[in-house]
Amino acid sequence: MRQSESSKSDFQKGVELFLRIARKRMEELQGENITVRELIDRAIERHHLSREEAITPSYLSRILTGKLVPKTEETYDKLSLILDIPTLFDVRSFILPHDEGCVHITRKEMDNPPEDWMTLSFGGIPYRTTKANIIDAQMFPFIVELQPGEKTKKGRYKAEAGEEVAVLLEGEEFTLRFDNSTKYIIKKGESLHYLATQPHYSENTGKLPVRILVIRHDPSLFRIISEAFRSADGKNK
Repeated sequence: MRQSESSKSDFQKGVELFLRIARKRMEELQGENITVRELIDRAIERHHLSREEAITPSYLSRILTGKLVPKTEETYDKLSLILDIPTLFDVRSFILPHDEGCVHITRKEMDNPPEDWMTLSFGGIPYRTTKANIIDAQMFPFIVELQPGEKTKKGRYKAEAGEEVAVLLEGEEFTLRFDNSTKYIIKKGESLHYLATQPHYSENTGKLPVRILVIRHDPSLFRIISEAFRSADGKNK
């Protein structure tokens, strides 16, 4: 029996839309005579994934043909890097309930996130955000907390679409490292605005836990998702 839309969880709806986008992207790439194996090799060459982390061509093909539905957020992150499409988190944010007003993130909410907040793990690091989004927003706020010595992206240089602003709200300092050997030490109350397309990761280089506000801006995100959704609508239903 086919599951009704109303009974599906936010995660299930997000996965369905993400896979539609992934399949559409693969169709475009196949039209350019690019194979699944070539895509995986490219992601490894660009240091988006290590060879140990990469999934196999047969596994990716099973996902794209609908024979397999991944269960973990990490697998969808790998698909996003290989196919160069929005992440599952981005897709889920797009279909979440939106709010026409403002989104006020208080200290109380950061200390004790309400049940309607989303907590997603990227490389073992939890990223938290409120479910309420402003209509047609092109920015996403995240709260990231790191213990001394802890690193995002498992300490590997990885790139994302768009640009970001990172603000240290609490703690001593953290360091943003880029793969061209550039690094910036951010103290409490300071911020850094940078292109997320530069492979990078963050590390808590202080002696105290840090709480970072990361604001991500991707002007093409909603257009990409909207177009992919419209073109895929009616398929795989």
